[in-house]
Amino acid sequence: MFRTALAVGLVSTALFAADRNPAPNINSATTSVTRLDLQGKISGAGSLRSLRVNLFAVETPYFESTEVNRSGEFRFRSLAPGNYTVAVVRNGLGEVRRTVVVSSAIADPSGVVHTTIPYTSSEAAANPDGGVVTVHQLSIPGSASAKYADAQKRLAAHDPGGAVRILEDAVVTAPEYSAAWNALGVIAFQTGDADRAEALFRKALAADSSAFEPLVNLGGVLLRRRH
Repeated sequence: MFRTALAVGLVSTALFAADRNPAPNINSATTSVTRLDLQGKISGAGSLRSLRVNLFAVETPYFESTEVNRSGEFRFRSLAPGNYTVAVVRNGLGEVRRTVVVSSAIADPSGVVHTTIPYTSSEAAANPDGGVVTVHQLSIPGSASAKYADAQKRLAAHDPGGAVRILEDAVVTAPEYSAAWNALGVIAFQTGDADRAEALFRKALAADSSAFEPLVNLGGVLLRRRH
């Protein structure tokens, strides 16, 4: 799954970070609807200014982002059934994350899954990576950051191969781009190449030894291999 805003850098997702509401895996036999919408509402946020919602698929390479409307609502359309992470991000503060199951078993007759995401500033502040730009991120050349943003668009268009090619260009431009190395690792893991994922997460840590996401992701890959 992917996390973090376009302006911050693409796929800084922790694949194995603990979620407060873990979701079960979806059995494909139960998903009779090919594509579903996710309709959500943010509760408890107070001010809705500077809030955005990022959506990351857990099992496959996919990312999309949208704004929250004046009623605190958001919608993602034409999603494949599966498990998703919803990240509600406030710039300069942090994010609140929840796992949501998108399945025809819980969708309404129109094919819409409804969810409410409770938001508190204290929880968002405890997860600052999604809303705060670090000094390391500010050091990344604009051309590499632009490639990173373009890769996000490819993921939203269900083109992980295109995203990989662009991310590989980004790390050629900026070998110190830890988030881009991590993004490549996430995609490698989600497409079944654990060896490549491990190597890429190690490169992400070599680029920025203080980066949390690739550290968690590397630990997750190594843990999976032990079982």
